[in-house]
Amino acid sequence: MKDIRLESVSTPFAESGSGAAAARVIAFAATTGLLENVNVRALDMPTWTAVLKRLRQLGIGKIQGGVAIGTREMDGNELSRAIDVIYNAIEASPMPTSEWTSMRELLKDELLERLLGVSRQSIERYASGERQTPQPVANRLHVIALIASDLAGSYNEFGIRRWFDRPRAQLSGKSPSAIFKGDWHPDAEMPRKVRELAAVISGANAA
Repeated sequence: MKDIRLESVSTPFAESGSGAAAARVIAFAATTGLLENVNVRALDMPTWTAVLKRLRQLGIGKIQGGVAIGTREMDGNELSRAIDVIYNAIEASPMPTSEWTSMRELLKDELLERLLGVSRQSIERYASGERQTPQPVANRLHVIALIASDLAGSYNEFGIRRWFDRPRAQLSGKSPSAIFKGDWHPDAEMPRKVRELAAVISGANAA
């Protein structure tokens, strides 16, 4: 997992109050391996432009809200809305090719097997491209990647793995891994609560 530590927040993100939302987008891109060879130390327009370029290569951010950032001056409300458009597009865009590689490295197959409800053999086949990832599995993998990216700013790799197995009062005493069991659906109530819990840690609110 690429270590992202933003040391400064520059115009226009600092003035608009959109820094946390923009950092969330950057954290996802970094956690899922989209920012290899990109040096990210400051939240500024050059960094943001580089991140958007990587996302657009995957078909994310081609909509007007994404392209508009950096192409003209925007007020705080416009900037915040545009960043929300980008993150909403990320949420709606499973990308198993990059997410298998990054999540296997970060979480390891034993934990992924439990979180996704698929065998280790199937994980290997999906990750290698030997078999196409079924859409329900791709959707669950995407949720796990979104959660991991929300945790990345506060936990190291060991801490992220441990987080999934620790009981939480907000989850009625259950651990996230106990919620993500079997053939779960991302839009079900308890999986959404896990996402919301991770979003609080990132300083954002799950959509």
